[in-house]
Amino acid sequence: MKKINFIAIFFLIFSSNLIAQQTPEELYNKAMEFKKSNNCKEALILLEKATNLKPSFGAAWLEAGWCQNELNDHQAAITSLEKAIGLLTNNFRIYYELG
Repeated sequence: MKKINFIAIFFLIFSSNLIAQQTPEELYNKAMEFKKSNNCKEALILLEKATNLKPSFGAAWLEAGWCQNELNDHQAAITSLEKAIGLLTNNFRIYYELG
């Protein structure tokens, strides 16, 4: 009986973790909603999650840099924007954000 309960609990925990996981693109889209609402702090949390899951996500690096500039974290913004430069070609917004 205890073994069955343990298996049932394990299955519930494992399946809920799978459902709760979001793709980098979903995180990015939610971050853009926060950004449009002028909530860069929340947007940045999601953008950092997106770039951790997908380091090649240039648009997420760019938006993270924008939010970091808005939050006056200019050194972090430079780092994020430099990563975006390597991933996005000919994107004038990156250079604009870098100043």
